Parts: sequence; structure tokens; C-alpha cells
Amino acid sequence: MNNCTTIKEHVEEALIKMLMRQTTYNREEAIASFEKNKTIDKCIEEYLGYQKKEKVLTTNQAIFKSIRDFIDENSTNKDKIIQNMSNN
Repeated sequence: MNNCTTIKEHVEEALIKMLMRQTTYNREEAIASFEKNKTIDKCIEEYLGYQKKEKVLTTNQAIFKSIRDFIDENSTNKDKIIQNMSNN
């Protein structure tokens, strides 16, 4: 049990040192960022101010998405109707 906590502490210490090398964070800032984000990738993304962009659909993609959604909705409704008919 004690060995697991020391391994976890060792890994966290290594990750904090890596975060300090990749950013201008001091030790306290690196610890706070790591505790908040839980992964080095997210810490660095936060440091760089990276925000994921929403995917913009082309007109063709939007049309086919609407068609797929319509067909999925109708097939779900059809399944419900068939199930209700079989229960009666």
C-alpha cells in the first residue's frame, strides 16, 4: 500500500516537473494547474489558451445529416408502433 502511494507521488512529481519545463509556471502554479486539469495535455492547452473549435459543416454535410436524423427518427417511431401493435 505504501509502495503505491510513493509511486503515485513519484509520477505526479515527474509530471509537475515536465509541466514546469513546458511552461513558465513556477512549482505552485504547476501544482494548481495539474490538480485542476488532471492531465499535462489539458494544462498546456490552458496555458496556451487553446480552445477547441466547433466543426463547421458544409452545406452538403448539413443536408445529409438532416436526412440521416430524419430517417433515424422515423425508424425509431416505426419500431415503437410495431412494438405497441405486438403488445395489443
